[in-house]
Amino acid sequence: MNTEGEKRVKYRFSMIVPVYNVKRYLKRCVESLVEQEGAEAKREIILVDDGSTDGSGELCDQFAALYENVVTYHKQNGGLSSARNYGIDRTQGEWVLFVDSDDYVSRKSCHVLETMISDHPDAEVMVYNGTEIEGTHKKRCRRNVQNGRETNGEEYVIYHYKNRSFHVEAWLYAYRLVYLNQNQLRFREGILHEDVEFTLRAVLPAKKIVEIEEPLYYYVIRKNSISTGKNKEK
Repeated sequence: MNTEGEKRVKYRFSMIVPVYNVKRYLKRCVESLVEQEGAEAKREIILVDDGSTDGSGELCDQFAALYENVVTYHKQNGGLSSARNYGIDRTQGEWVLFVDSDDYVSRKSCHVLETMISDHPDAEVMVYNGTEIEGTHKKRCRRNVQNGRETNGEEYVIYHYKNRSFHVEAWLYAYRLVYLNQNQLRFREGILHEDVEFTLRAVLPAKKIVEIEEPLYYYVIRKNSISTGKNKEK
């Protein structure tokens, strides 16, 4: 029996990008998604303008007009979780990836994921490495990663908690859309650091998680972002 997610699958990958007042960084992000090695017809890039006021929304429209596989949605500001959920509900990809609009990805991300999916066709979650960039300093995001290692959700969480290597960042994980929908997995809205709450809940039900050692994501640390800001009231 097909689920709603299976019925609407059109692409291999859906890359969801929440956008809020990041006009300065957006071009770099979108170009890294558009200029992937191979898989041209296998991916869609979903830009969710979350009520930007700096012209980011207009820039999103320009990208959508320029690239056939880029689609833009505009919504009232609701925060990062709201924008991600909005994108998930409209995605047409078999696999869902999350990309923050001030970061970017490796040009071979889709190729690496495609290869690993072919090798592990029943995987529900893929977890990959990333590179943290602060000024001129770079370092790997994840450690204790074994390329191609298969675990279920509980084994994955226990192993990485014991080794203090469990990472919650949503942009280090790819999920099957069917898996997200079957387990009713969405981000909790109205909080900061939503990845902490979401990722543990999202990986635990998985029957098969596969790890990728190669860094596919570039996380750029900048002042006054959500993760580095001083205001922790929420």
